[in-house]
Formats: sequence, structure tokens, C-alpha cells
Amino acid sequence: MFNKIKRIVPRILLGLFFIFWAGVVACSIYIQLNGRQMVMDQLQPLFNRPVALKDVRFLFPFGLRVSDLEVEGLIKVKDLQVQMGIPDLFRKRLRLLFVSLKEPVVVFQRTPDSQIVLGSQSPLGLGTQVPTAPILLEDQTAPGLKTKAQRPLNFLVDYLVVEKGEVNFTDYTRNRDLHVTFKDLALKAQHLGIPLELPGMKTTFDIEALFFQKDFPFSDSRIQSRGWVNFYQKDLSAKLKVTEPQGKLNLSADLDAKANDMVVKGNIQIKDLSFPKDTDAQDADPQAPSFEDIIFSALHSLGVEVQADFYFKTKMDNFQVDSVSFTGNVGYHRISPST
Repeated sequence: MFNKIKRIVPRILLGLFFIFWAGVVACSIYIQLNGRQMVMDQLQPLFNRPVALKDVRFLFPFGLRVSDLEVEGLIKVKDLQVQMGIPDLFRKRLRLLFVSLKEPVVVFQRTPDSQIVLGSQSPLGLGTQVPTAPILLEDQTAPGLKTKAQRPLNFLVDYLVVEKGEVNFTDYTRNRDLHVTFKDLALKAQHLGIPLELPGMKTTFDIEALFFQKDFPFSDSRIQSRGWVNFYQKDLSAKLKVTEPQGKLNLSADLDAKANDMVVKGNIQIKDLSFPKDTDAQDADPQAPSFEDIIFSALHSLGVEVQADFYFKTKMDNFQVDSVSFTGNVGYHRISPST
């Protein structure tokens, strides 16, 4: 009996070896002949947007490499690499073992009803208007009411890498629309699910980017953050650093959330105390500066750098800085003319 097993096992392994390579060769030939059209046929109905790309190549062992991909109004990617995994047929969910995006440009928005969606009112770098058909990143459709067109993206990514990315984000939940741009973005993430609020998904991440927002003290600074997040349970543990272009640390903070209740604790150092004005207050009485404006203007005119520990509470799914408490000693020093 043992001798029979010894003879059968090598044959089984040899058979599996040939099946594996036959599958690899078949995939390679199929993608070479039909890959470009296959990708376009899959993406156009999914996003309901025009799709353009340069070419599609086979990536060993069971992957694709797509060059110059653009989904109009949503995303542009210079180089996209994907390795496929075994799909979850029971949940009708695609699994991607590895995804790499080089030089992507992505548009996100938070709608007035606080949904995170992929897409915008206008396309990226194009002169024509595209009808808004945002892609849900959070599954908020009531069960039993979904149609095929309404069904959100549904896949898992084991490992995600982004290099030299750009993200344009607009938040429409505020009184004044908030427009933020992140450039030179580098991201490494593990166990990412789309929709974001998939049960049991604890996503670890390490992200770094240049931050730009008009009339904001930290604009043009480099932001670094690492930690983990569970979008389903709305739990988070992360560290945040904001560094000015010269390399000086402006802000460091710990972000912790449990069941959507978030606490932010950190230290801030600011020498340029120019903040955006409240347009509503200006319209009411443009000649009446607030107490905050008077203090900040006085410190700024004296060349004072302020350092303080801070603390505030907010919500993970609706991040707002409404009231900040400063704790411990608030220190300051006059900036020398040479700095």
C-alpha cells in the first residue's frame, strides 16, 4: 500500500505541474489576443463611463498589466498591475492578491448625505462635461432594493501599492465646500475591501503625501500616517505627522476611534497663523474682526511661533474640528530674522 502511494503521489504532482503551466500559457495567449477588449468590456458597464487604455499584457502567473488606463471623470493610471486570486463565489466577490498603481489620478467626493463616492462633476483633464455617475465606496443601499446598475463595487485586495499618486477630494457636507488635493502620494495597504464597510475587514495602511488646500496653514506640507482601520465597526488606530517643506515637524497626533467615536490628541507648532476667514461672518459685518483674528494677527505680526498640546473629539465618518482643547503648557518663542 505504501509503495503504491509513493508511485501515485509523484504522478499527481507532475499532473498538477502540467495543468498549472497549461493554464498559464492559455491565459497568456488569451490576454495577448483579447486582453485589451476584455478589460474595456468589463470596465465600461461597471463604471458607466467611457474607458480608454493603451495596451494590456499578461503578468505571470495569473495577472494583467494595463498601460495608460483612463476611466473618464474617475481615474487615470499610468501603469496598473493586478494579480488575480480565487474569487469568493458564494458572496460574488472578486479577490485580488496584489494591485499596483503607478501615477494614478483619482477623484473622490463626500456627498451632502455623507456618502463616500468615486467620481466628480467634471472629468480629469478633459474639456467636456461628464454626467455624474459616482461609484459607491460604501454600501448604503437597502437590501432588496438594489438593481444591477446600483450594485456597488465588490472585491477584496490583499496587498495594495500606490506610487506617485494624486487624489482630489471634495467634501460637500460642510457649509463651505472643502477642496483638498494630495500629490506625490505613496500608499501601502493590506486587507482592503470595496465597499469599505465589509464586515471583518481590518485594513493596515502606511501613507505619505503632499497636502494642498487654499488658505490653510499646513498647505504644501508632507503628511505621513500609519495604522489600521475597520470601516465596518468604525474603529481606528493611527499616528499622523505633518512636516513642512523644510523638514520641520509642524504637527503630530494620535487618532483613535471606537464605534465611530474618535479622539485626537497631539502637538502643534505653527509660525504662519493665517487662517481662512469665515465668509458668513464677513458678510454680516466685514468691519468687525473676531477675538481669534485679533490674537492671531498680533502673534503673527510679532513673528511668534506657537507650540501646544491639543485634544478634540469628533466622529470617524464625519471628521469635524469644531472645538479644540489645549492641554499642558502652551509655549512660544520669537522667530529670529534668519529663519
